[in-house]
Amino acid sequence: MMRTNAMRWVAIAGVLCLLGAACGATRSGTRASSAPSESSASLRASLVERVNSFNRAFREGDWATVTRVIAPRFQASLAQKVGQPVEKFQAFMAAQTAKMMETVTIHSYEMTVPDDDPKPLDNGLYYLKLPTTTDLSAEGERMQQTTTTFALYEDGAWSLNRIASESQEGLFKGLYPELHGVSMR
Repeated sequence: MMRTNAMRWVAIAGVLCLLGAACGATRSGTRASSAPSESSASLRASLVERVNSFNRAFREGDWATVTRVIAPRFQASLAQKVGQPVEKFQAFMAAQTAKMMETVTIHSYEMTVPDDDPKPLDNGLYYLKLPTTTDLSAEGERMQQTTTTFALYEDGAWSLNRIASESQEGLFKGLYPELHGVSMR
């Protein structure tokens, strides 16, 4: 019972990260060891594809897709905290998101990719900040916000991470020390 409750709360925290109300994975938490061979144009094109897929999934309520875009190390860390394999935690997080979103009305949602090129880090990671607007109602209250989604390219895929506070940024940088010195919001 205790593990299920802990798992539920960690899943809810992950869901709130996606919605921009709290913090910010799909594969294992492996580190990239060398720079990808992709050009800036192909990196950007793959990011546009990832964002378009995410926006579509969000609007359609495909919570399994939505919850699998968080950075690998972050998701692995959450799964480890509740003592579950990443795949089982992902399924649980998608189910919790679906349940939570039953009481939410999405009026509009849009994440956009700016014209900037992805910025490289020394170890083969790339990042780019994406403007994101959310307009939703929950529990009779309408919430409109503009935030930044932090896109991170690692191990051949883009993750999308909503970083809404300094504490979230610190938590994320604890898992990704390569990002120290980078403003994520």
